[in-house]
Amino acid sequence: MKAIVTILALSATPAAFAQHAGDIYLAQEAGRIATGATTGGAPVLGERVFVSELGLAFSNFTDSPGFDTLPGAFPANSNIGFRIRAAMREWSGSAFDVIPDERMELAFGPLGPVLTPTSDQVVEGFTIRVGSNGQWHRHLEYTLGEPADSGIYLVEMELFSSVPEIGDSEPFWIVFNQGRPEGEVAAAAAWVRDGLASCRADFDGDGFVDFFDFDAFAGCFEGGACPDGRSADFDGDGFVDFFDFDAFVAAFEQGCS
Repeated sequence: MKAIVTILALSATPAAFAQHAGDIYLAQEAGRIATGATTGGAPVLGERVFVSELGLAFSNFTDSPGFDTLPGAFPANSNIGFRIRAAMREWSGSAFDVIPDERMELAFGPLGPVLTPTSDQVVEGFTIRVGSNGQWHRHLEYTLGEPADSGIYLVEMELFSSVPEIGDSEPFWIVFNQGRPEGEVAAAAAWVRDGLASCRADFDGDGFVDFFDFDAFAGCFEGGACPDGRSADFDGDGFVDFFDFDAFVAAFEQGCS
């Protein structure tokens, strides 16, 4: 398994971003949609795990986190949409290894609802238009279906643009808390960050570790095209050599949890 939130009007100043801490910040990076965090200062790209609380305003419901962009982030009047990449999981206390009876509904006003699948398959969502100033800020509406038990739930998503030249985002995850203690939620989010969101062996970024990852790395290592955001310098020492190949093989053989 591999796997959008309150978008409010933003000015270009760091102080404005501080008002929307916890939202998902979107921008373009390396030719694709990138996600980041707004945690009280200037937004930082690279964050792919976000936490939300169900039931604060209405039972089993939230419209956060939201999606924030700067004006001009995306082509005016284009569209951004989402996909759900896998079945929703529930935290068992040590892993997100349970597919629960509950399903999450995603909607936006009259659009949707789109339901998380009952098994691991990709579900197409809907698209929402970018503003005439190139800004995209929207609150999707998330509703936990029956039996809506207390628990910690994980939804894996990706974003795409209607503009062919803009690549899809990497998978990102939203951890939804339904009445569980803060410490449990922190442990669950850390599990996602340390496992799913750091799976470097998934070199082609398709959500699986398989022969295609090995083939993609070999081609990159030999001087061919590398997947977006990837480098043959796998060990990060500034050189591409046999140590990088050994490091990738070790990661590949370990796989991902």
